[in-house]
Amino acid sequence: SALLLIAALYVNLATHGMKRGNRGPCRDLQVVILHIALVVSCGASFSNYQDLEADSRALVHDDACAGEQSCALSVLQHQAGYASSVSAASKDAVPVIVDTDIGSFSDDFWALAFLLTDPGFDVRFVITSGRDTAAKAKIAGKFLQNLGRVIPVGAGQSDETECSWMGRDPSTGLLRCVEEGTPKARPVPLLREWAAKFRTSQLGGVSEAVRVLKESSGRSSLYVLLGGAQNVARILDIDANIFRNTGARIVALGGTLTGEGSWNPHLDSASWRRMMKAGEVTLVTTEFASTVRLRGALYDVFLDGSSRSALSLSNVALALANYGTHDEVCNQSSDVIFDSAATLVATGKFSSLYETKEMSVDMEDSGRLIATTGGSKLQLVTGWIGQGNAEFERILANSIATGVIA
Repeated sequence: SALLLIAALYVNLATHGMKRGNRGPCRDLQVVILHIALVVSCGASFSNYQDLEADSRALVHDDACAGEQSCALSVLQHQAGYASSVSAASKDAVPVIVDTDIGSFSDDFWALAFLLTDPGFDVRFVITSGRDTAAKAKIAGKFLQNLGRVIPVGAGQSDETECSWMGRDPSTGLLRCVEEGTPKARPVPLLREWAAKFRTSQLGGVSEAVRVLKESSGRSSLYVLLGGAQNVARILDIDANIFRNTGARIVALGGTLTGEGSWNPHLDSASWRRMMKAGEVTLVTTEFASTVRLRGALYDVFLDGSSRSALSLSNVALALANYGTHDEVCNQSSDVIFDSAATLVATGKFSSLYETKEMSVDMEDSGRLIATTGGSKLQLVTGWIGQGNAEFERILANSIATGVIA
């Protein structure tokens, strides 16, 4: 049966390759190998590696999302044939909400997987942001199910801050926003097909985040922001003092002191400025996070891992490569894992690796931070100390490979 699965996957890959064209021998060979490795490693455990939903069909419903796309996923643990090696949260763990624009790059997946390797943190809710939040909620839900974690996922209200199509810049090879109909362009989020069959059930997105924040009041909870701040703005519309009153601390990826701009804030800078005044806030700057990338031997550590974290992230890398948008795996490398730097800071366990400054800043529409005496008083993570970057990459690779924080 394993040989039949491998043959079927190879035919499927070849067909997709012919349809999409110009895949290149490296990408085709690497993706075929990764297909085979995933089937051999977890074929007996994952009943269908594309859907991974068979065991939860009786409990997860096919309800359509409500008008504001305030739907969520009842993420059920997949009954796999091997024990999960993703650490379960301890009883006194810090409650966490993760706000993510997951679906087109791998860094959101890495960040979520890394946070879940630490039993000291209890991720109670994941909410998605950006244009098609319902599709992103499916992506997040499928990934969490692959990890074997039971965590509800809600879709924030959809908006048009994010581009609807992305494609590669022919001169740089990097992804950029393009017009529909551009050759080889794909709709955002790029992994919508990967999770299209994942089943959803209704649950309020922003309203559920408010409920979880209030339920976790006084427990030093965390709100980890890995995308735009639109959901935070809507939470503040409901309760302007919720972060101060509950004691929830915000750790957000975005803002730059040295660059021309920063992606997450530029999508909706007004929401980011509101978030920066909402309570205790730490910004993880783009220049700090942009240096995190696994290459060479450390990438092999991750790929050779046998934990659900490693296998699930390998599946994501495979899907992104298969859709023709990411080929880093051909070069023994991840893409830039920005968001993992934010979850590193959120844990607070490795503060000796990086430099934090207390500053008063304003934010321009581009996401550039300007020091000013009358601005928002924040903690800013500005850079690595010594070999801190290399040490974190080692911690990240080993944590994902084993499923337990290194």
